[in-house]
Amino acid sequence: MTNEEKLAIVLQLVNGLKANEWRRIKIIIDRQYEEKATKLALDDLSCESIEQLANHLHKALESTLKSNS
Repeated sequence: MTNEEKLAIVLQLVNGLKANEWRRIKIIIDRQYEEKATKLALDDLSCESIEQLANHLHKALESTLKSNS
């Protein structure tokens, strides 16, 4: 299902909702996402990507500091 199709469905569902009804639905959905997120952990590939980014940023910072000296 495309994002456009998902949006069309959501728009149909929220049409006419009162603010308090929307908030209740949003709270339920947010809780489910938070529950799933607390179970996630970084894997080796993610850690390698973070390390590569940190090294790149460190080199860029060193280069910037040298050029400003």
